[in-house]
Amino acid sequence: MKPGGIAESGADRWQKITKRMKKDGTCSYCIRVSNGYDRRGRQVMVNRTFTPPPGMTGKKLEKEVQRRADAFEQEVHAGVLLDASMKVDDLIERWFTEYAEKKLKPKTVYNYRRLVPRSAFFVSDGVSL
Repeated sequence: MKPGGIAESGADRWQKITKRMKKDGTCSYCIRVSNGYDRRGRQVMVNRTFTPPPGMTGKKLEKEVQRRADAFEQEVHAGVLLDASMKVDDLIERWFTEYAEKKLKPKTVYNYRRLVPRSAFFVSDGVSL
C-alpha cells in the first residue's frame, strides 16, 4: 500500500497512512488505526507519527512505513496500547476481562468486583486517564 492509502483487513480493522511534508523539506507519516467503537457507537481512532531517518528513500522507506503501520495496528488490536482518553471505569472493566478473570481465582475476582463501587466514589463518572 502506498502512503496516503487505506488498507482494510476486516470489518472493523482499518488503517490510513498520510505523508506530511515539513517546511524544512523533511517528511513524517501519520498512521491512523481504528480501535473499534465507543459506548456511543462512534469509531475510536488512534494516531502515531513515524519520522524516518534521513537518507531512507524509495522502496525501503515504503516498506518501513508499512511495517510500522502494521506493527502499530497489531498493538492497538492486541490491547497493548492504552488510549489517553480512556475513562477510568473502562480501564477497570478492561483489567477485569483481560487480566483478572484469566489469572486470578474466581473468589478473588468476585471480591475485587465488590470493591469497585466503593473506589468509584472517589472518581467522578467520566474522568479520563
